[in-house]
Amino acid sequence: MRAAVRRPVRRIVAVVALAITTAAVSALWASQSVHTVGCLERDAAARSAIYRLVAKIEGGTRSYRLTTTGSLDLGPYVGKSVDVEGTATKKTVGGRDEWELAVQSFKVASEHCE
Repeated sequence: MRAAVRRPVRRIVAVVALAITTAAVSALWASQSVHTVGCLERDAAARSAIYRLVAKIEGGTRSYRLTTTGSLDLGPYVGKSVDVEGTATKKTVGGRDEWELAVQSFKVASEHCE
């Protein structure tokens, strides 16, 4: 009787371990180092200042929600083309994928967006 009970428990443990491993690999693939140039925009619909970088990629554009640390104020750079390096993380928000970019390096590429 005990052997019959142990087999399903082992299968459950194996399935749970596989699920945890898959989630960890998915999270790893969701974050990546990024160096991109794009137009800095402010999300007008947001109550607080939310900044997005709209960058051209093969086949279209990608929008990154920018996060910063320290005293970097992005406000003065809205409407400018900026060069950004950081870590991008893909998240699902409201049933759709959204990219967030943690800024590590930032500089103005051009005074105007193209």
